[in-house]
Amino acid sequence: MDDLRVTLDANEQYTTDRFAAFLDLLIADQALGPFRRAIAFIEQPFARETALSLEITPELGRFPLIIDESDDHDGAFATAVSRGWSGTSIKSCKGVLRALLNHARVQTARARGQSLFISAEDLTCQPGLCWQQDTLVAATLGCRDVERNGHHFGGGCRAMTNSRRPGFWPLIRISIKRPGAISACVSRTGRLPSARCSIPVSRGNAGLSAHY
Repeated sequence: MDDLRVTLDANEQYTTDRFAAFLDLLIADQALGPFRRAIAFIEQPFARETALSLEITPELGRFPLIIDESDDHDGAFATAVSRGWSGTSIKSCKGVLRALLNHARVQTARARGQSLFISAEDLTCQPGLCWQQDTLVAATLGCRDVERNGHHFGGGCRAMTNSRRPGFWPLIRISIKRPGAISACVSRTGRLPSARCSIPVSRGNAGLSAHY
């Protein structure tokens, strides 16, 4: 399990007392040692309505904690950092400019010796140009951990017409699986290549209409 890297998303399910109790159990269980050592961070354990008003004490911050749902305005990450949070999650639906702003905050903090970071999520970005642009944002900002679930919500390339599906995945050289007639992204290593996402996409090579 040397290569294992784990990120946990608590989805606002804990009060501070219950989260502290969860951490006690997680740390006390010797069988979970390898899993525990692989944890990179825990995302948004507390409700968005209260998370930014909480002080992240040593008891709560035994693993790095990041906000997600609480990141609902441009100043949210700065507030979170002042309360002891370690990072935030960027999403295209939150705005690319906010992602750039928070990335700049992370770089400034690191220059001062703080250990801040950002992760990423594609939320419900669908395969095609949307997925391609979202992947580029995450790769450009150096996000190592990206929660990929858009292709699950969208049923792979189900939203694409039959004429557009065949060109997309081969274009960026990502492995695919075809349950029935539907193509979908699949990763056997936990990694997705991003280098070829920077090539232009046009009607001629993937059935999409935009260049960038």
